[in-house]
This record gives sequence, structure tokens and C-alpha cells, in this order.
Amino acid sequence: LDDELIGCLCHVHSAVNGESFKLVVLSRENFLCAGGASTSDSVGWLDLDKGVLNVIDVGDSVLNYLLSLDEADHRLLRLFDFLSDGGGIDEIEVLASQSLVACGYGRFMLEVCISIP
Repeated sequence: LDDELIGCLCHVHSAVNGESFKLVVLSRENFLCAGGASTSDSVGWLDLDKGVLNVIDVGDSVLNYLLSLDEADHRLLRLFDFLSDGGGIDEIEVLASQSLVACGYGRFMLEVCISIP
């Protein structure tokens, strides 16, 4: 929770996609409007406009960031070697810590661990 936004880190388990971590971000104003709705079936969440609820796949975001770096980092050599040897990006596991820190200005920080087979 920061001055404008609410962030929630979700650990999602799926039989098809395995497990992943999703960061869900919503403005405080939209949260209050949805929570205060009078409809009993949707509790207001279905009444939110499209685009006000942002869902970020933490694993995809971390890997996209690392693979788009301009400067080579020796700590990433194992990742690059794995991918250049034919390994798939879907085989790499990204685990997120359970702690989420609001940094302000809509930014949230969490610790991740990357597991390369």
C-alpha cells in the first residue's frame, strides 16, 4: 500500500501452467469504489472500468528485463548459456519472496530467485 496504489502479490497454482507469481495493482480510489458497491453478486469488482486493474506476471517481467539489458553481467552467463544451448524460457523458474514493499510513485519492490535447470 503506497500513497496512491494498492499492490497484492499472488502465488498462483495451475495444473496447466504450473505456479507463477502475479502482482495485482489497483488505485486506492478504484478499490474503495468497488468495495462500496451495493451489488451482492459482484461486490463491485465487475463494475470496474477495463484497465484499472493491472496484473503483472512477475516471472515474465523479471526475465524480459534481464534479457533486454544492454550491458553483459557475468552473473547472467549461466542464464545466457542455458538459453543458447537450446533451453526454453518456460523451463526457468522465478520464485518471489512473500514480502512486498511499496516504494511510492506506484512502484513496488520484491525479492526474486531465478532457478535455471
